[in-house]
Amino acid sequence: MVVVKHRPSDPELITLARQLHRLYPSDSINVFDDDTKLKAYRDWTLNYPSKAYPYPEAWVNKHHVAMINKMFDAGGGRWQLRGGSAHPEQPESKIADLE
Repeated sequence: MVVVKHRPSDPELITLARQLHRLYPSDSINVFDDDTKLKAYRDWTLNYPSKAYPYPEAWVNKHHVAMINKMFDAGGGRWQLRGGSAHPEQPESKIADLE
């Protein structure tokens, strides 16, 4: 997980994603623009499906800007930058291929 100080533009997100993917080529990474519920989100991811750690849905919907993830399709897997729930124009959609 990465927290940015301001909501980046798509070109800024692409630059950040490419840098992060070069440093951590096998890791999926979520990008947020706020850290107030980051611990709750991390606890949820580490303990899923335990009901003791609820998904902070409202916070994620407001602050999950993007994710770097290997997406699978008919041609195999491809690392992509995808808009998060809070991306203003491309929620849950591909922004750029990273490889």
